[in-house]
Amino acid sequence: LGPRTEIENILCEKFIVATWKLNRATIIEKTLLNQQNAITDIEGLGVLEEGPGRKRIRNIKKIDLTSERIQSLIGYQLDLEKSMREALKDLREEQAKRKA
Repeated sequence: LGPRTEIENILCEKFIVATWKLNRATIIEKTLLNQQNAITDIEGLGVLEEGPGRKRIRNIKKIDLTSERIQSLIGYQLDLEKSMREALKDLREEQAKRKA
C-alpha cells in the first residue's frame, strides 16, 4: 500500500483491520454453516467379506440463510467490504495528492 504520511498510515491501518475482521467473519460464517449441516459418524453396517467398517452419514439439513445469526453476519461482512473499499479509495486519493 506504500503509506508515506500519517493520514496514509491511518487509512492503511483501517484497510488492514477491516481485512482481518472480514477473514474472521468468514471463519465464523463457515462454522455456522457447518453447524447447520453437521456430519456424524456411525459405526457399523460392515459386510462379512469386507469386515466391519465405518459409514459416514451426513445429516443434510436445508441451510437456513435467513436465520438471524447468518443475516447479521452477512450484513457485517458487507459493511466490512464497504469499509475496505472506502479506505483504499481514500488512500489512493491521498497518495495522488501527495504525488501532485
